[in-house]
Amino acid sequence: MQQDSGVPTLDSLRNLLPTTFAGGQAGQQLQSVESLARLWAGYGWILRLHFVADESEVPPTAILKYVDVAGAITADAGHAGHGHGHQGLDEGTTRKLASYRVEANYYQYLSSLFNEPSGSSSSSLAPTWRPFASVPRFLGPCQPSTERAPLLLLLEDVQPTHPVMGIKPTEMTWGQCLAALNWFAGFNACYWGLDEGQAEMCPPPRELMAATRGRAERGGEPWSGKGVWQYGTYKSYSYLSTRLDELKRIPASSPFAELRGPLAFAVEWLLLEGDRRGDKTRSGRTLVHGDAKLANMAFAPSDEDGDEAWHEAASAAAAATQVSTSTSSSHPPSRYHVSTYDFQYVGLGIGVQDLVKFITVAVPVEWLWQERRSTTTEEQGKEVEALSKGEEGLLRFYYTRLTTHLQSRSLSPDYTFPQLLADWDLALIAWLRFTEGWVNPVAAKNEKKDHKAQWLTRRGLEILNRSGWKESVLQRWEKAGKPGGEMLDELSL
Repeated sequence: MQQDSGVPTLDSLRNLLPTTFAGGQAGQQLQSVESLARLWAGYGWILRLHFVADESEVPPTAILKYVDVAGAITADAGHAGHGHGHQGLDEGTTRKLASYRVEANYYQYLSSLFNEPSGSSSSSLAPTWRPFASVPRFLGPCQPSTERAPLLLLLEDVQPTHPVMGIKPTEMTWGQCLAALNWFAGFNACYWGLDEGQAEMCPPPRELMAATRGRAERGGEPWSGKGVWQYGTYKSYSYLSTRLDELKRIPASSPFAELRGPLAFAVEWLLLEGDRRGDKTRSGRTLVHGDAKLANMAFAPSDEDGDEAWHEAASAAAAATQVSTSTSSSHPPSRYHVSTYDFQYVGLGIGVQDLVKFITVAVPVEWLWQERRSTTTEEQGKEVEALSKGEEGLLRFYYTRLTTHLQSRSLSPDYTFPQLLADWDLALIAWLRFTEGWVNPVAAKNEKKDHKAQWLTRRGLEILNRSGWKESVLQRWEKAGKPGGEMLDELSL
């Protein structure tokens, strides 16, 4: 079935392409296969399929994510040195294989809500995100990955229409930054209010490990449901129960060592569930992308001028961050259409969970440190960083776009900017908790010299040492019965 390189052959792929794609003609017109990348741990390939150009419905190219489920399970057994009947898959393999099914589910069942002109709106007006935001189109149902069959995901190739790809944080322009924030705002608005009861949710990896050992024995996927993750951002820094090893690795000498204990679980609970009242959905609940970074975004210059609210929000953000005067209202920044991909960690969450990774990784620190507001902690006597005008300006731009997009869906925003700032504090602490236990010694040494790391450290210290903040977080968690607290016994710190 496979060539020496391991990439699936033309003949094998012709038989696997969905018959509903392009009227069943794609298999006959498949001309060549280009391998773009190997999947994590060699679990498969990302391929560009080239088709014979003619007047049929078949596009010139398409992207195929080919997941060798059975091969991944066999490799996992070899590394672990055990049979699946006794131990099952390890947590990392379970998480990764389930993530491919989650991604396929998002594209097949949910992506059209974001891409279609009417979006998920009951209004006759098109959602305001549509001129500037999209995801790759789903091109056909995947073949079910039952016993030892590959999982296939056939998608639109966005490179011809969005040629600006692989941007590094040091290369991102102000216009691209605003376009990315607008994409997140539109994505969150599209799925606003979605909750567990409205869709089938993939449980945490640890639960899957215990429940799917029989499927693993037969080379099948660990989960074959039709939903997305119960909680998004599994890869980045939540769900805490899947990141206990990173929690244990936080050094006792770290300024954030207290996050190895109950405070970490309290912060996570407030982010994921908040202070619910009965069956009421947590305020701000939506879908989050789960791996928000420039490497997963493609940009295309846009001739669309945008609405008046966009220009007002962009001007306010430019003033707050003090970027070049070329971004003033008289000379607005270039507009971009953004297509975002790689939805392996999409799931329920709060929009700031995506923002905290994108802003701390991609946004230049000088945009965040404008009009610095420093304070001195009483406990340590150290100068720390309060919310700056630059940081607030970026968050307010996102919030303004979020409310505009929600209104285009005839929804009244039930989430205030002060609520967003409170959730932003929680997300920053959760991100710090993850990064403190994730980095290796060499990276940690280099980070001490990095201005972005310094900013993040100082912001984290300001939040943790803010009068009454920790006490309030712990009190609300304890009142709820200390959810997740039973895992503290596993830490042995």
